[in-house]
Amino acid sequence: MKIDLNKGISLEIEGEIGKFNTLPIDTLIKIAQNLQDLLKTIAVADLDSRDPIHLDNFNIELSGFKEASAVPQFVFTHRIQESIGDVDKQRTVVNKTFENLMEISSKSEYIKLRTMYPDASRRNSVVNKLYDFTNSFGNSPVSIVNYKAKNKIVPIFQIKRFNIDAKKELVTEIVENGKIEKEEHAVASVKLRTNNKGKTTRIIEQLYKKSATTLSYSPDVIVFENKVYNLHFPLRSSLLKEDDYFVIHNEMLDIIGTGITEDDAEKSFAEEFDFIYKRYNQIEEINLSDKLKKIKYFLNYIVKSIE
Repeated sequence: MKIDLNKGISLEIEGEIGKFNTLPIDTLIKIAQNLQDLLKTIAVADLDSRDPIHLDNFNIELSGFKEASAVPQFVFTHRIQESIGDVDKQRTVVNKTFENLMEISSKSEYIKLRTMYPDASRRNSVVNKLYDFTNSFGNSPVSIVNYKAKNKIVPIFQIKRFNIDAKKELVTEIVENGKIEKEEHAVASVKLRTNNKGKTTRIIEQLYKKSATTLSYSPDVIVFENKVYNLHFPLRSSLLKEDDYFVIHNEMLDIIGTGITEDDAEKSFAEEFDFIYKRYNQIEEINLSDKLKKIKYFLNYIVKSIE
């Protein structure tokens, strides 16, 4: 990886802010806080929710300052908090995602965040924190850099400002426990609650107001007709509400389920899953392309049992 927050990253800040080879204290605090908030948001968005995390392990500290314009260096804290999860692995995931975000920023390809985070809830959080960080420097040019021999500075990524219009395009409005004043298409995040008499009620937790909204669909059990596929781990897929249709898409397996209702889309997705599982296991590997072989291996790996 080009960036290693365990060793530290250096930000070369030029222009008006860094012209005296110094940084105003309030600017330094703002940059550090926005960077730390972004890293913690990545941790919440990207780490497995089943793996316990301690967000304080993603705090950063100022570890150095050099005079080349103004170059503060930040590093993950060495003050590790006890956690059941593997902190090193968790930091590796966060570090990699942060590097990907900085590469996106350097190319001003912020639209890629829609693919990176297809579900609106995670995307909203990351987009907002990334916007805050990339706009911490005003109009001053800023780059993530490495130091080579004789303090030679080598740029890695140039951090480009996140345009407000691009941000608005990526953020989906969420109304919590609210009502839409006029009739329109919407997608809700719903909690199912079953009482001791077996009656199930649906509680709307979040409402996504947009004609085309992508959410996360991650089943760990897939049911088709009288067959139940128990999976080793959730099959993370995207759930898209577009116009009058629901679309569930798993890019890895190249499965798409569609329907007028979400239940219809789930049934369609389950039917496709059942079909390719049976079909690929009926065909000899010599007759499968390399891509289909990989899909077959993954299918047999993810399915724990069939009832």
